[in-house]
Amino acid sequence: MDKISLVVPVYNVEKYISRCVNSLIRQLYTNIEILLIDDGSKDNSGILCDELAKRDDRIKVYHKANGGLSDARNYGIERADGDYICFIDSDDYVADDYCMKMYNAAIKENADIVICRYDRFEGEEYTGSLESNEKYLVCDKHESLKNLYSVDGEMYTLAWNKLYKKSVIGDIRYPVGLVNEDEFTTYKYFLNSEKIVVLNTVLYFYFKNGNSITTNKKYLENMDVFTALKERKKVLQKCDNMSDIIKLHDKTFLNRIIFRNRDLRNINREKYKELLNTYRKYYSDAKGNVKGIGYVIYFICPWMYYKLV
Repeated sequence: MDKISLVVPVYNVEKYISRCVNSLIRQLYTNIEILLIDDGSKDNSGILCDELAKRDDRIKVYHKANGGLSDARNYGIERADGDYICFIDSDDYVADDYCMKMYNAAIKENADIVICRYDRFEGEEYTGSLESNEKYLVCDKHESLKNLYSVDGEMYTLAWNKLYKKSVIGDIRYPVGLVNEDEFTTYKYFLNSEKIVVLNTVLYFYFKNGNSITTNKKYLENMDVFTALKERKKVLQKCDNMSDIIKLHDKTFLNRIIFRNRDLRNINREKYKELLNTYRKYYSDAKGNVKGIGYVIYFICPWMYYKLV
């Protein structure tokens, strides 16, 4: 029976860490190791990790200087002994059959990556209704890359909600110090894969933390996601048979600038103008791949676009 390494970066989550770890201890698939990476927490999170480790010998606790989420994940990858790896955020939790269903799908289909659905919640625990659905989708790497740009694109992009063969991760690491680290990374795991399974079952519960980095002004002003998307295009251009995906990528890149600038124009005019210039340059280079009058209007007169749309 293969071992699954559950890598949990921990930073100032004393209110939530027990909920997360308890859900991992309860896993019906028992051949697991739980790696708690205390990333220099300033609250009692590190102490709680040590206490939780006394309850289950599958828990390993590592205390390190603060380096951020990517650094903590990378630290866990380097120390993982499992044949498979999952990343769990420390304020989230998973269903008791999370590992079992993900692993069973991987074995049945000989898949390199298994993806599950997730749902958001507030408060102490998830209160939504869950329906068991045994249907699933099997994709090759091309289909999975294409799905990054679908309505379910977020589900495909996220670092968590996935079971990875350790060999797929290889020497690929998360970019330290950057936001939207999964935009830089997940697609590279797809490129390393031959088969990906997508379960139509909610197994991961994402906590809507009001203090999350993705809810504040600093996040809106951060341009890392656009750096990631530019880098991704360069990688895709070096691969065979990616012309259809590059067209989707160009459209998505421009749409994300338009969406970001809708909020940014009232927060930071300098960043707004910087991103607008990025749009105009990118559109000029990629307009052969992007059709639609809306893109032309935004290129010429953004304020008119927002007034019309």
